[in-house]
Amino acid sequence: MKKAVLAVTLLALGGCGGFGDSRANPLNWFGSDPDAAAQAQRPAEGRLVPEGGYQWDRDDREAVGRISEMEIHPVRGGAVVRAASVPPEQGWSQAALVPENQGVPEGGVLTLRFAASPPPQAIRVGRESSREITAAIHLEARDLSGVREIVVVGDENRMSARR
Repeated sequence: MKKAVLAVTLLALGGCGGFGDSRANPLNWFGSDPDAAAQAQRPAEGRLVPEGGYQWDRDDREAVGRISEMEIHPVRGGAVVRAASVPPEQGWSQAALVPENQGVPEGGVLTLRFAASPPPQAIRVGRESSREITAAIHLEARDLSGVREIVVVGDENRMSARR
């Protein structure tokens, strides 16, 4: 009996031409919005310059607290730099690793500023573990040519890693 009900339901839903795009399809319940995916791939306030490096139009975010962790993960065609910071209070958002000097390394050193937007109103301080925020950036191989060291700079300290 259960198999018959399941078969009838599947046949009925299969006849609906728009089922694949509808909210009734469980595969559409948790995302896969093409516009959101396209926005997630773009830098927040900048754009890649075709000849390499980053050009940032305007970034009003502030350098954030103390850098507590930094990792560089090699990936095909480049590397992903991930860092964690502990801001002074909870509520900081829009964290990003922002390349300094338009992403051009100075003396073989690529500097990334850990930036985020402060909370709109004063929020309690809370435990350090509850305030920690992370950010990451994908750097292409051409952006890493000539780079011997990557430095992530926060408001209170900096961390670096050599290649």
